[in-house]
Amino acid sequence: MTALRELLLNAVVHRDYTSPTDIQIKIFDNAMTFFNPGRLYGGMTVSQLQTDTYQSSTRNKLIAEAFYLTRDIEKYGSGYIRIRREIAEYPTMCFDYTESGDGFLASVSYQEQKTVTTPKTTPKTTPKKREQLIELIGQNNRITRDELAQNLEISINGGQTAYFEIEERGRSNKSWGPQVWRLARQLSFER
Repeated sequence: MTALRELLLNAVVHRDYTSPTDIQIKIFDNAMTFFNPGRLYGGMTVSQLQTDTYQSSTRNKLIAEAFYLTRDIEKYGSGYIRIRREIAEYPTMCFDYTESGDGFLASVSYQEQKTVTTPKTTPKTTPKKREQLIELIGQNNRITRDELAQNLEISINGGQTAYFEIEERGRSNKSWGPQVWRLARQLSFER
């Protein structure tokens, strides 16, 4: 997640290196916190940081420059804007930050996890794809699973599914020859 990367970069770039306290990252079941030694720098306040028009000050210019040159930082002073935009895409997620003791504490948490459901089974391969698969094998009996998937414009797992369907049907069709069986066996071991 881009927001976590930005929080880590901010902790490294903006910490107070005169403090003996370490950066502390804590991971919980429903939250992550980033404690950064050193309060906000250059007169910045938390309420200013909550706007998209805040003026950033850099405590560690050489460290910031190094991260900028390696393209880990895109633009100075835009990290918290990016974090807020990224978190906004997850409606159940919260982003909080405050000055705490001699440091700065940022946390990302959620009440309900956003999940993505995926189908439990791979869809069956179309008859046309199966015929193309057999034709490709006939043209080159050394063709790989990756090459087949690319030629058929299907996922590698889709190619594997096609093989298994051909193997099932091929038990009653002896004309397909040893190439199909060799590739089917190869795929069954390449999972």
